[in-house]
Amino acid sequence: MKKLYLITLFATLLFSACDPNKDIYNDLDKMETPYHDNITYTMTAADYSTFSSLAIKTAITKWDSTLAKEIKTYTSFGPYRNIVNYSSAANQFLSNKFAALNKGSVVYIQSDFSTSYNLKAPDANATLPIATGVELYTLTTNDYVAAGLDSGYVRVSEMGKLTDYIKNTIYPNAIKDQFLVINYKNSLTSSVDGYFIYNGTIWNLDIVKSYVLVMADYDAMGTGFNQPGFNDNFSTSILPQNYLPAFLKIKYPYAQTNDTKVLCYKFYLGGLQTHIATYTYDGSLWKERATRLDQYIHNGEAWFYDPTIRFTMVASDYQIICDYVKNDPEKSTYFNQNYKNEEYWYGANAYRVNFDFRVVNRTGTYTYNGIKYPKDSLGTFTGKSIEENTKTFNTRLKEGLIVLLEAKYPTMQPLTSTGLQAYIEVKYNIYIGYNPTPQYAAKFKVTDVGKFEIDTYTNVDCIP
Repeated sequence: MKKLYLITLFATLLFSACDPNKDIYNDLDKMETPYHDNITYTMTAADYSTFSSLAIKTAITKWDSTLAKEIKTYTSFGPYRNIVNYSSAANQFLSNKFAALNKGSVVYIQSDFSTSYNLKAPDANATLPIATGVELYTLTTNDYVAAGLDSGYVRVSEMGKLTDYIKNTIYPNAIKDQFLVINYKNSLTSSVDGYFIYNGTIWNLDIVKSYVLVMADYDAMGTGFNQPGFNDNFSTSILPQNYLPAFLKIKYPYAQTNDTKVLCYKFYLGGLQTHIATYTYDGSLWKERATRLDQYIHNGEAWFYDPTIRFTMVASDYQIICDYVKNDPEKSTYFNQNYKNEEYWYGANAYRVNFDFRVVNRTGTYTYNGIKYPKDSLGTFTGKSIEENTKTFNTRLKEGLIVLLEAKYPTMQPLTSTGLQAYIEVKYNIYIGYNPTPQYAAKFKVTDVGKFEIDTYTNVDCIP
């Protein structure tokens, strides 16, 4: 009997303490709502290499493959190799990197955006006029003849013949500020690259904003093995970004803040290529890249790029609205001349970093230089019901937010580079008589260049 009791007790303990499915059942209960999170992730050199490999797998043309390889070469995204152009690679990259994240998750990818890239030349079988997107053209024997350059090269005095030929034959449909790098002979034995730009009327060889590196420049950066002067070019083992900032510092010792230079240089990657980069001087250093933040969302099946720009208003944003009221003839009397960081038309207050939805603070008077001024000079709020003022306050706020967006994003396009509709979501504070000030958000659709309309907005009741 004693033995039977011990066996029963042991079995009971074993079943209750060692149920292998107990934790699984608990985890499944938790997973009824898919695991999601918001994460900001900064790309590393290894990540660019991984992303590059994924992008190469989806490359269709030789040009696609070239750009995909540059993601690794320049450890960055950039012109023509924008991260948003690689939807398949981005989905696979994020799925591997954040396997646990599911529907509702958001990942902000912080990456470097470099201006460096390989210039695109016309396909071997291309015929003139030059195709859109082509930025590099090498003159052929026939071109010299057709342009009237009988010597077979371009003398300095014949540059006009070349620019006329670019306009009339090579690129007749060019638009203002279009550039083209032309490789041409400047003697019977040597060739050079020239950076030409179209001002809307004529083409000119630009030597002010651009600079084309020559043999002496590469040699000045070192002629030893794995140095630019060894073969007069850069490569994956001799990266231009490691040399060109110092080169520019020496070449332009009197550069001023925000000066820019477009550099053309040779890069070897399975063959000699012509690359280009735009460097900007920040007062201390020459830089050719910036940091950007791209948002991806998980819809339960895959990761997708979300082109919506999101930001939270800060004091300078509220001040933009205050200054707008100050400078608007109709609304200027609603600007507080005393503090200069408050206005009563839209209710923006840069000092308190909010919109004021109290009727008592949008009516009455304020004092400036001993004189009392009415806050509601046109009487749009005074003597109205709470319902009427609530409607006006919300209408005005929506208009004020559009004023801000038009000032901050005057060149924003309605469609992104991938053809997606562009939106902006802005978060802001509204003061309704107590702290902490509640935060609200409104979403705007970009309808035209620098133009916006409300998409979603939450109405807020004003208080007396």
